[in-house]
Amino acid sequence: MKKVLMIAVACVCTILVIFLLSSYTGLFANLTSYEEMRVSNAALTDSSFSVDLSIEASSALTFRGYSYKIKGDRLNVYVRSGLVNKRFKDTKLSILIEDDLSGVKSVYLMEQGGETLLCSR
Repeated sequence: MKKVLMIAVACVCTILVIFLLSSYTGLFANLTSYEEMRVSNAALTDSSFSVDLSIEASSALTFRGYSYKIKGDRLNVYVRSGLVNKRFKDTKLSILIEDDLSGVKSVYLMEQGGETLLCSR
């Protein structure tokens, strides 16, 4: 009986740690799909890319952040979102990427299983 109780306590503690990590760190944030947001003011220059995003499809989703990779003549942008909580409340995100983008011809939003063209020159 004592062993079963210790296993149950360990399981509850593990679930609690996972919940806290996902709620406060964005650890389990997902890539945001193009259909879930509105894109405006996309601009690409030789030294920067900027765009304004807002979540339109769901009031329960908020932005968690973004990252990017330059691959050849492409700039791939990865935007993460998750459920709203005390730490993550923003449904609007302004992205400003300052880098050498002189060789970039197109900017893509990378999604689960696909991509969407955001801007090209």
